Parts: sequence; structure tokens; C-alpha cells
Amino acid sequence: MILSFLAACDGADPSTLAGVEATFETCGGTEVRSFDPAPTWDDVSPLLAANCLGCHGADGISGIPLDTWASASAWSGAIAADVAARTMPPNPARDCAECRTFRGVRWLEDDDVATIVAWAEGGAAGPAGDDQPVASTDVVDHLGADADLTVPIPFAYTPDLAVADDYHCFVLDLNLDRTQYVTAVEVLPDQVPQVHHVLIFASADAASDEALTALDRDLDGDGTGDGYPCDGGPGITGVSLLGAWAPGAGVLRFPEGTGIPLDAGRSVVVQIHYSTVNGVLPDQTRVAVQAATSVDFPARLQSVAAVEELVLPPGEPAYEVVHEETPSTSARRVWGVAGHMHRLGTSISVKAGDECLLDIPNWDFDWQTLYFFDEPLDVADAASIELSCRYDTTSSTEEVRWGESTDEEMCITYLYLTE
Repeated sequence: MILSFLAACDGADPSTLAGVEATFETCGGTEVRSFDPAPTWDDVSPLLAANCLGCHGADGISGIPLDTWASASAWSGAIAADVAARTMPPNPARDCAECRTFRGVRWLEDDDVATIVAWAEGGAAGPAGDDQPVASTDVVDHLGADADLTVPIPFAYTPDLAVADDYHCFVLDLNLDRTQYVTAVEVLPDQVPQVHHVLIFASADAASDEALTALDRDLDGDGTGDGYPCDGGPGITGVSLLGAWAPGAGVLRFPEGTGIPLDAGRSVVVQIHYSTVNGVLPDQTRVAVQAATSVDFPARLQSVAAVEELVLPPGEPAYEVVHEETPSTSARRVWGVAGHMHRLGTSISVKAGDECLLDIPNWDFDWQTLYFFDEPLDVADAASIELSCRYDTTSSTEEVRWGESTDEEMCITYLYLTE
């Protein structure tokens, strides 16, 4: 596919635009569509407003505003390439019926992808009238007054300017006096351009709490923990994933009737990835939680990990690790799934028996999320879980092994399960 970086004149007459072809990826494979005439900014801008401006607005975290024809047309080739390959909007998991379709994901309809690609191929023609900024219609869900508690990280943290990507963990006490079931989680970034993504983990027991206390350094001696660097994960075992956030996301709502139990006194770890290229202002991001005293289906995020098998030889462009495991639980229903690798990962897939749960052909460490199915999947007690992770180790000169650091690797799937 030849991508045009040229922009047509503002106010171009659509009737003068030549026909074009758009080549892009669909669930069924590569597709080619013809347009005559080519789409204009008037056709494309509503699609960007609904799907892109949450991050690519004038003040978005991306740093690349796409809310005017002048700004978007300068990036038309890159926009088309990413949209055609399904790397933008950032939804790495394929939302396709032959595997699974998911609730509330950013997956453009084929018609919309074709329109955006054809716009770029046809010269990125401008609007029929003046080039006015487009208002975002990318509505983000918020808990607002429905939040049962909102807890800030313990202090205003200034990211480390010495690194482009500063991963820092903060230990929170939600001050629960009894077991609650978390039904929704929302991350409220303080310095939006700096907060790249967030992972939230819950401590499982008192031993995990003690381990976190040991890591949570009080650097200034004021008696308040200052957190600790954590570039791969929370740094300890005995924690489970509770939620995730990435730019443009709103509330992570667990499926209706379900919730994850969080016992009184347990700690919560918030890992924040700060992108220091966007600034190093003091940040005090908050976490909002909706909880219930009981739910119909108590849930858990259970991990299945390929640990012992994970020794990656150097110099391999497509080294695959396959791990099969029978969960030692009585869980019978899977509602959602997530995958986790580090920066050498290229693809990940998950199956339960013969049923496909997750297919991410182009893994992106910076866009990790939980995916909830449109409909839960019932599985037999003995159903095996097959996890497949693929890596490109051509940049490595030595073996890469399992580890928390991002220069080490992992291969994990998290299953959102109920009895």
C-alpha cells in the first residue's frame, strides 16, 4: 500500500478528487475497497472525533493533536498506516467472532477504517468550508458520585527526569473495615500528559502486605511511604491484578453481578508509568473504587503463567513458548481475559480447550488492558488453558529469562473467573 503524506487544498471540491483504493486488515484478512471520489475531511473528522480525540485532542496525552484538518493532514500517512494495520485506536486484541468479541473495546468498523485509509490515499482532502477544530465525541465513562471511595497516591510524586519512562509503585490503604467486592475501578490522573498507563494490584495476605511495607521507602523521613521503582510489575509475589488504565479509558466496570473480594486491611499497589518526555510536574493521581458488600458471583483474576519454560535464546525473530495448564479451581465460567509480556513480546494467544479466548497478533507493552467478553464462556472443571507467547530476541545477545524488569520477560494470562 502506498501512503500519501500530501494534503489537498483547503476547501477542495470533492467532485475533482480521483478515485482511490484502500487496503486494510479485517477479521477475515486483507481487504481492498475502491472509492470514487476519495473521502474528504468532512467524512473523516467525525470518525476521529468519536475514536481518537480522547488522546489526540488539543490537550491530549499523545502530543499529536488531530482535531483540525491542518494538523491531521500532516499525519495522514501515519494515521492511515496505523488504522489499516489495526494498531490504532489502541486495541491490540482482535475483536473478531472466530475468537471472541469484547465489551466496549476500541475496534473500528471496516467501513470506517476504509474511509480513513482512502482519505489519506486520495490526498487527505480538506473540508468544504473553514478548517475549524473538531469537538471530541469520544465520551469517557466516569464513576463520579457513584464512587464509594477515592484514594490519592500518598504524596505528589515528581517523575525522574533521568529516564524517559519512569515506572513507580505506590502502596495504598483503602481503609476497609470488612470485606468488600470491587465492582468498578477508575484511575484519575493528576498530570494527564505524563501518566502513560496504570496497573493496580491487590495484596493477597498479611505476608504480601509485609513485603510491600519493606519495599515502600520513606525517603524523606516523614513517616509516609514514598513508593518504590518497579519497571516490570509490583516486585513481589502474592498480589493479584485488580485493574488497568490507559489514556482514553474511563471506568473499568466488571461484568454485572460480579466483583473481586478485597479483605479488610489488605494493601493495594498502584504502578504508574510516567512518560517524562511530556513533563515532570508533581503528580498525585487518584484511584476511585465502586464496591458492594455482596455480589451474585464472587470473581477472581487468576493467573496462568509459563514460568519454568521461559528461557528465550538470543537472535530469534519468532521464538514461541507454549504452556498448557489445568486450573486447580472449581471455576466454571470465564468472563474476561488479559495477557502480559514485556518489550520482546510480539504476539500472545489464549485458549480454553478448543475455545479461543484472546488473540493479540501485535503485542504492545504500552497498551495492556482487561478484555471482557460480550458473553461469558462456560468451561468444564478440567478444561485446559493453553497460553502461547511469541518473542523477537534479535536485539538480545544473551538468554532472556523470567523476571520483573522490562529487560527480562514474562508470559502470563489473567482470567476473570467465577464459580
